[in-house]
Amino acid sequence: VNVLLPYQNNKCFYCNKKINVFTTSNKHDFPDVDHLIPHSFFKNLQINADGIWNLVIACKECNRGANGKFDTPPSKLHYNNLIKRNILFSEEHKHSLKNSVLLSLNLQLTDSKNIHKQMNSIYNNLNLSIIKGWSPKLVLP
Repeated sequence: VNVLLPYQNNKCFYCNKKINVFTTSNKHDFPDVDHLIPHSFFKNLQINADGIWNLVIACKECNRGANGKFDTPPSKLHYNNLIKRNILFSEEHKHSLKNSVLLSLNLQLTDSKNIHKQMNSIYNNLNLSIIKGWSPKLVLP
């Protein structure tokens, strides 16, 4: 949580609600680590679903609330935001997550085009373009 949250400005990846790392798990602003693309979509793909490339911090409501994401893939907008974040991690020369992102995507080159290409390939191989994708009902500015 503490590694990813600063890159999200201490906000939920989906709705931009402020996340409180000091709250209890029964509160709506509790930080959940979420697999942007759920495990159930990775049946035959040789990519680590638990890799940092696929993890974001979400508020409890977005991840598992009454209208939460649960086992649904996100909208293309959120996937594109994840691509941008992973490219940022890889382009920062000494970023601690750089190698983790590359390894979890089975990449050796740090070129942003390779990350973009690999992540688009994952999206297409999982047939996510035929799914509407989940978005929160309310997104804060």
